Amino acid sequence: MIKNLIALLFILTLFIQVNQAQDDKKQTSGDKPPVLSVSPPKKDNENAEAVKFRDLGVEYSLKFDYLNAIINLNKAIEIDPKFADAYNRRGAAYSGIEKHDLAIADFTKALELDPKFEIALLNRGVEYMLKEDYKSAIKDFTKGIEINRENFFFYSVRASAYEAIGQKELAAEDSKKMREILSKP
Repeated sequence: MIKNLIALLFILTLFIQVNQAQDDKKQTSGDKPPVLSVSPPKKDNENAEAVKFRDLGVEYSLKFDYLNAIINLNKAIEIDPKFADAYNRRGAAYSGIEKHDLAIADFTKALELDPKFEIALLNRGVEYMLKEDYKSAIKDFTKGIEINRENFFFYSVRASAYEAIGQKELAAEDSKKMREILSKP
């Protein structure tokens, strides 16, 4: 069950990445912010060349061509070593080829550069779950909830982590909270 949830989260993350640009265009100043921020807000000083290679890396990832994704994301990071989103996306590509320790290292670096980067926290927590390090996963998901209490993803995956370690009451509480968030208009 946990492996199925993790696979579903991975596919969902890819879906979110594909739709992020469309959502950014649709957002107006009065709209609610997205439930999950896939990319940190664009910074004025982002290196255009690094962004180009990051975008190529994302395109390759969406085609499940993780090796070419990693090559392009490496270039983005080489150009801009402080590009948190490039580390996050390279971590996702490493996850796609089951290099979990490298993925965790990249998600950690992304979080060092941007401690409130929600998707990097979610991604790292999922990697910890894949390694059956549920306590570290719970820690990341809890931090994600502290950053954004309306992000149902964090409650969902934390519930699964609690379930995996036999904390059924805590899992039920998180599942209930997730349903409350999803039922809001």
